[in-house]
Amino acid sequence: LLSLLQHTSTLSQTYNTSLATLSSIPPSHLQLDETAIDELVGNELLTTHEEVLADLSTLKTTRATLLETAQAQYELEKEVVRYLPWLKGGMKVDEDEVKFCNGLLEKLELLKVIHADAKAVRDKKRDDEARQKALEEAEARRREEEEERKRSLEDAMKSKEMEAKPGMVWNKQLREYQYLHDHTEESWRD
Repeated sequence: LLSLLQHTSTLSQTYNTSLATLSSIPPSHLQLDETAIDELVGNELLTTHEEVLADLSTLKTTRATLLETAQAQYELEKEVVRYLPWLKGGMKVDEDEVKFCNGLLEKLELLKVIHADAKAVRDKKRDDEARQKALEEAEARRREEEEERKRSLEDAMKSKEMEAKPGMVWNKQLREYQYLHDHTEESWRD
């Protein structure tokens, strides 16, 4: 099909060239004006005769070229007719694709509004998850520190220095052994 169209373009250029050749022939050589011919004498008559003969030869050549161009164009047009159903089918497919694209564009415009809301919700959810994760990590660190503190207290309590000696009692608030005041001993009053 492409080669046919290129050949048609070439024929069109040939046709335009032939028309330009025909338009270059002076109109006085194509019209019969006996009074103008009667006035010509000598060399003018011979020159005009030669020009008219040359123009007639150009007319015959151009006529043959135009005829060949017209016949070739006719043959090409008959051949192009074979492609019409195929081209119509291609145009139908193209129209369907354009309709599909237009529908898709309309849907995308509708989704644009929803997308903005969905993005805001997604960003908020990510922020909440990050905040929750940070809280959980902080809680885990706090528990770890608490356990470490308990272990260190237990280790301290187990050490020999912190063992209960006679007369000592466990103080829950301070978490250590302390000597119990003797109520009977009043030496502090002295």
